[in-house]
Amino acid sequence: MAALQMNRDLAFGAGAYGLGAGIFFVGYVLLEVPSNLVLARVGARRWIARIMAIGPRGFLGGLSRVLATARVLIAGGEAILEDLGSKNGTHLNGNRVTMPVRLSDGDEIRLGAINLTFRIAGLMSPTETLANG
Repeated sequence: MAALQMNRDLAFGAGAYGLGAGIFFVGYVLLEVPSNLVLARVGARRWIARIMAIGPRGFLGGLSRVLATARVLIAGGEAILEDLGSKNGTHLNGNRVTMPVRLSDGDEIRLGAINLTFRIAGLMSPTETLANG
């Protein structure tokens, strides 16, 4: 049921959904299984304290702040790109982002070595193929 709604809302095909589910499963196995093995070795009290201390919203600031480089906020029907103080900077269409900036369909975002294309659902056909460049 969730797959059908997500596929429709995000214009995913069965292959894209299967790839995403597979990546999630691999991540779960690589991270959660070892985590549970450590839990068995050190005990729940210590392991839960560790999670509270360094978890995404833990009292030490969390790993999400360390790993986050940029974010896209959706407000008032607009998408806004914001750099979160990344070391290598966030770039939009080749220009470094120094303040929040509005995104448009087709904008090119670079986060370090990762290049992304911003797309607005509904403006392109779900079966449209984009050329790699």
